[in-house]
Parts: sequence; structure tokens; C-alpha cells
Amino acid sequence: PGRKPSGAASGGFCKSLWELSIQSPQIFVLDPDHIVTKEIYWPNSTFKAAGKSATLYVPKVDLDADSDYDGGIDEEDDSLEESVGGLAVIGAESLAPLNLSFGPEGLTSGTLTLSAAACGGKIAVWPENNTNGTPFTLPKIWTVGTDTIPPTVYLQGVETSAVPRDVALELRLASGGVTCCDTVRVTVVRMALVPDYDRDGIIDGADRLRAATNEVFRFWINDDNDNGAFAEHEENVPDTDQPDQFECNCLDHIVNGRSDLLDFMIVWLNLGGTLSLLPPEDGYQSGMNARFTAVTWYGNESQHWITGAGYRSPNYYTNVCHAFETAQGLSAAVASLPGEVKVIAAHSLGNMAVSSAIQDHGLQVTKYFMLNAAVAAECYDASLFNTSGASNPMVHDDWRDYHSKTWSACWHALFDADARATLTWTNRFHAVLPVAYNYYSSGDQVFELNADGTPWPAEGILADVGRYSWQKQELFKGRTASSDLITSSYASDCAGWGFLGYKADLTWWRTYCQDAANALTSDQLRTTPVFHPNPAEMFHYSISLADRFRILAYGIPALSQAAGLAQVGSNEEPVMAEEVDMNALNLHPNGWWRTGDGDLDNRWLHSDLKQVAYYYVYPLFVNLVETGGLK
Repeated sequence: PGRKPSGAASGGFCKSLWELSIQSPQIFVLDPDHIVTKEIYWPNSTFKAAGKSATLYVPKVDLDADSDYDGGIDEEDDSLEESVGGLAVIGAESLAPLNLSFGPEGLTSGTLTLSAAACGGKIAVWPENNTNGTPFTLPKIWTVGTDTIPPTVYLQGVETSAVPRDVALELRLASGGVTCCDTVRVTVVRMALVPDYDRDGIIDGADRLRAATNEVFRFWINDDNDNGAFAEHEENVPDTDQPDQFECNCLDHIVNGRSDLLDFMIVWLNLGGTLSLLPPEDGYQSGMNARFTAVTWYGNESQHWITGAGYRSPNYYTNVCHAFETAQGLSAAVASLPGEVKVIAAHSLGNMAVSSAIQDHGLQVTKYFMLNAAVAAECYDASLFNTSGASNPMVHDDWRDYHSKTWSACWHALFDADARATLTWTNRFHAVLPVAYNYYSSGDQVFELNADGTPWPAEGILADVGRYSWQKQELFKGRTASSDLITSSYASDCAGWGFLGYKADLTWWRTYCQDAANALTSDQLRTTPVFHPNPAEMFHYSISLADRFRILAYGIPALSQAAGLAQVGSNEEPVMAEEVDMNALNLHPNGWWRTGDGDLDNRWLHSDLKQVAYYYVYPLFVNLVETGGLK
């Protein structure tokens, strides 16, 4: 607080006093002319402070580590430097930076001290990012204005921490009677990579000793062309003449079957108790503290190896049947599990099994998480059953000018009381709505719809083999009964978008032309449809549940997109408990994990939740745990 001049008179100041007393120990006052820090007598008409200055500084000191483990030190680390803390790794090759800063700028007196407030013997502090020379002896004291103070020092672990964050480092600034400090907590861990130096298939003590000396490990380039379980002919011979060609396994970033494993080196990741020192939240990676039961089912019939793409199961239709077949046993198995609160989750076609278990077999669950659901959206919301031939990408190009009453997808509407009325995906799984949480991705390449009409089998595969898969498998239903020779190789032979007719000279001759088909009455369409009339079971009054599932899978096209591509309901009129777009920005705070893939950049793809590192996709799992009440 200051005392204002007093005794003012005309023409100047008379017998005036001005003083400032500093009551805060956290402020530096640089006042060489003593104009604010002591009483000064100003005679009449004289102002002795004219042309002089005093400066007040708020001092600062900052000690920062990479406390959010993102590979850099920034302002995001400040709030975590004591609650989470930094890491120091035992070993000369892994030094962790520790940033030092203080102020005010231009300070020329005082001391800056780096000390260990706790467990200092467990770390070594080096002046450079190497272990050449001598580490600092703590406490390390620098004289401000005289010594060269490094902006960064480097931590090396010496002894593993007994508990997380047991090392406490303090940076203290003392100058002009003022002291301020900052503290960072550190956990010391032991980690190492140990290769199979002698290539005997076992990583043992001999390999660990060689790794301790930092011996260089050399391995060959994977430049042969393995494929499948057994190498044949010259597949295992390196392509030394053209190592940059596609045939070389090293260019596709996948394991090309069991025979390719010889060309991968095995490495032991020695974490040395790190996981016990750094347990995930509440002891679990996403904070879950619930019993977990995994379910496997036969959803990969027809799976085979595709070079450059890995294992694929092209026969979607038969695996839809397997999903329906799984549902009854799944319902019984879940019912037998203990506990009153049961949360179930399914991915892709697994949602067909869970939805059928709830709808057809009375499965009772508290919440149901639909992840990238490979099920038609119309199964959950009948309003999405889209009969617009002109604009609906789920209608085959050959059928756009045919009236919707002629489509196999709408044939069920011609019947009221018998089993044929059930041959539709519309409202098929309405019973799941009260417990359903739809986790979809607007960037899903498997569910993506080709904007240029009906795609060919190879459409989009240069970006990803699975691109447009949902649209293709629905539009290829029944297409063996067509003139599309290429498409028919991937199609089903049931109803769908095939035509009633016959094949001659590689051409499929339709029974009805477009105008004749559109003129047919409902009575005529019930007995002689325009679409391919196969299988015979779909024309019976009574259809078994197994046949109904098979007809739906192979012969009844969906007229809506997959539920895993977009919101099924709307914000104004929701049909499910909750819907979340995994492609949204708030589900990937650590940035996008896919760059350089053109159309697939910055997109949450169909299987990213299980194929991408947890570092990127963890918000989804945290959301599932919190939404499911699984903590």
C-alpha cells in the first residue's frame, strides 16, 4: 500500500512524502533509485522521481515432465505432474527430459536449486541426453546471473520405485528474500526389449546378457512371398532382383499366414513390474470392475486368405444364418450367468445373434451395446424401410424403375395372416429398443454406401477390401438370376434382386418386361412374382423358423443402411436409449491413428475398436464402462 502526497500548494508539492511498503513475500521489487521503497522528502516545486523507475516482478519457477506420456512436454502436463507424474526408465538408452524454467527474465541474482525431496537415490540427473560425463549431484545449485543454467536436464532410473510416484524432485528459486518452488513426482520403472540373438526360438538368460551390453541385433528383410500355412515351391526364396515389388511380404504390413512367421523376429518386452507400478484406473484399463464373459460363435464360415487383405469371409449370407442359430444358445448361456445386472455387447454381425436372442428367445439384459452393428437399420425403426427406387442406394440399379410392389423386399406386404408376412427385415428386432445403445461410425468403410449406384464386386477395394461390403451383399442377393456374369459369382441364388426368367447363351431372359411387371395385380404377384422364385419354401403358408432365417439371409434385401453407419432414430424422436457416433471428435482426443490412406484418413473404420491401439480408442471403452455402470 502507498501513501499519497499530502500538503499540495499552488505551483507544486510542499513537504510531500511518498512511500510503498511491500507486504507480499512473492514479489520482487527492483528499485535502484529508491523511489517506492523508502520515504523521500520532496521540497516545494521539486519532484525527484521524475525520469526514474521502479519495477515489480512476480517470480516464477517451473519444473515439468511428460506427465501425460504423449512424447512431449507442454501445458497439458502441469495439472498432472504430481497426481500422475513422470517416468524414469532404468537403462542408459532411455533418458527422460525434465524442463527447468524460472523468472523474471533478466534476473541477475539469487540461486536456483534442483533437489530430491524424496527417494533421490533412485534416479540420476544428467546435463545432456546421454550418459557421457558425470551426472549432477543433488542438490544441484546454480547461481543466477553467473552460472549457465540448462533449460532441460535428463532423468535416468537407477532403482525401481517401490510405489508409484515415490521420487519427488523440487526446483527452488531464491532471490531478494523471496522463495518459490515447484515439484514433480516421478516413478522409476524397468523396461527392456530382448531379441532372440541366437535364433533358437527361445529368449533366455544368454539373450538378456547380450541385450544388457546393447549388442546390435540384425535380422533379414522379409522379401520373399510366403502365403498360408506352408511355403511352397520358391515362395520362401528372397526376391533379390526386385525387392520393391508387391510380391515381397514386407510391403503389405501383415502376417501372410503361418509360413511367414519365420520372417518375423521375436522380441521379449521385459516390463519388470511396470504394470504393477502403473496400474490402470481402479486396477483395470478402462475402470471396469465387473465380471466379464466372452462369447465365441461360428461367424467365419467361408473364411480364407486374401493376399494383401488377410483373412476374409466372403459368404456373409451363411454367417447370418449362423447368427440366428447361435441366438437360442446365447440366450440360455446368458440366463445361466450369476448376477441381476447384465450388460451385453456385440460387434458387427454379432449384433444379429444378440438381437435375435432378445427378440426371438427372450434374452433379458439390462443394457445392450451395439458396436458397428451389421444389421439393417429398418430392423429397429420401421420408418427407415425406404421404397424409393429413384434415390435409395440400397435398391439395385436394374430395379429402380420397377414398382416397389414387385420387389422381393416388399413381397411380405401382400400377405396378412400366414408366415410369408414375416419375410421382412422391417421392425424385425423392435424388442431390443428399450435396452439398446447404438455405437455407430459415420466413417465405417464396410457400411459406406457407393454414391454412384450399385457397386461392382471390386468397387472401392483399392482403398480397403471391405469397402461397400454391406451394400454389395444386400444388392447381390438373387443376382445369379441375372446377366451380371461377374456379380453372379459373388451372389446368392435366392429371390433378392434376381429376375424370374431363364438363362440362354450367357444371357438371362426376364419373364416380365418392366411395364408388364408394373401392371401385375397383387393376386398375380402372390403366386408368380417378378423376382427369382427361389427357394420353394418361401411360397408356403407355414415356414419353419430355420427356413425363415435362411430366406431372410439369402433372399430378402434390406432397404436401409446398416445400423452401424448412422443414427437410427433422431435427437428429436429417439428410438433407442442412446446413440453415439464413434467417428465424432470427442472419441479420439489423442488424434487420428490413420494417415496417408487417402479416403480412409480421419475415419473410425469397421474394426478400429479392436485393431487400433488403446491409446487412441480408449474413450470408447471408458464410455462403455461408465454407461454400463460397470465400475
